[in-house]
Amino acid sequence: MICTGAPPVIDATVFDQWVGDTEHLLDVYAPCTIAIIPDHDITVTATYDWAISLDVYNGTGSGTYTEGRTVSIAANDPPDGDLFKQWVGHTAYVADPLSSTTDVNMPSAGVGDIAVTATYLECWDGDLNTNLVVDIVDLNMVLIDWGKTGGFADPRSDGNGDGTVSIIDLNMVLIDWGKTGYQP
Repeated sequence: MICTGAPPVIDATVFDQWVGDTEHLLDVYAPCTIAIIPDHDITVTATYDWAISLDVYNGTGSGTYTEGRTVSIAANDPPDGDLFKQWVGHTAYVADPLSSTTDVNMPSAGVGDIAVTATYLECWDGDLNTNLVVDIVDLNMVLIDWGKTGGFADPRSDGNGDGTVSIIDLNMVLIDWGKTGYQP
């Protein structure tokens, strides 16, 4: 295994990649990688590039990367009853701002550090299956598990999360009956 031994030349730089006889390396982009040593000498050199910080809020993928690098990001699971909406922030660098899992193409160092935040939409309380309409499906979820205190056919039928499917859960559906989309 070989690792970069020398620190970056300037504090604002990070390891970029190995160059040279890289066909013998398992991962030219990893600062520590395995080299398959042939029966002759090889030369590899660690290179550094300007560091750009990516901050991912409500998700994963934060770190320090180099210009031009493609970084995968993923939104955290939404809170109960919510759905992923979109990424906000420096979305000019996000491949698909409407997808909960997507890529960020790191900009040039001149842009500076960037940040993106996953946002969520809150469904109606009565939309137990989070399909954006409160209808017979939600009502059936409650009726199928009516009176149960566990072992639900669908755990979402306990809309208020108190452990029992009861009149409270039925009222959640009936109060929101016919509503579509997201809460304002």
